[in-house]
Formats: sequence, C-alpha cells, structure tokens
Amino acid sequence: MAVERISPEEWQRIAPALRTCSQVTIDMAYAVLVDGRKQVDVAKEFDRSKQTVNAAIRRVTAIFNEVIPEDEQLEFVQVWLPPELAKQVKEMAKKHNQNGN
Repeated sequence: MAVERISPEEWQRIAPALRTCSQVTIDMAYAVLVDGRKQVDVAKEFDRSKQTVNAAIRRVTAIFNEVIPEDEQLEFVQVWLPPELAKQVKEMAKKHNQNGN
C-alpha cells in the first residue's frame, strides 16, 4: 500500500498532537511516513504485524489531516522560472517558512 509521505517539518508541526499515541505507534508511523521505509520491514523491526503498522499509519495520518488541513499541506517543488515569476513564488513561500527564510 502506497502512503503519502510527511516531511520532517510537517512531522514537527503535528508532534504535540501525537501525545495520545503510544511511543511505538509514533515510531512505526515515523519510519514509514517520514523515513519512507516499507511497512513489512517496520513490522519485522518492531516485532508487530503489518496490520498493526498499517493501523499506526492510519492513526497518525488522521491526526495529521486534522492538525494540518489539506489546504495547508505543502509540497516541495524545484523549478526554473523567469526572475519575475521566481520573485512571486518566493514571496508566496515566505508565509510557510519551510526554507528557514
């Protein structure tokens, strides 16, 4: 099952909301959603079933979607643009402060 990845910055934004999850749920979800590891490998590492890993992913994804609404979710893009368009994009990006600017 393909899952949507979460950036480390997005993970930090949702971290406080994960306090209702067990540490193993958080660790398994992080391994798949942020690190991009396969669910089957994570299940073996944590000595859990693949279904348990999937449940952890579903739980964290639900929290993510609650904390960061779809219209606030970000996607990294890297493109070449004419200078004027690049300036406009940089201005739009400032409000998200994902690049440390």
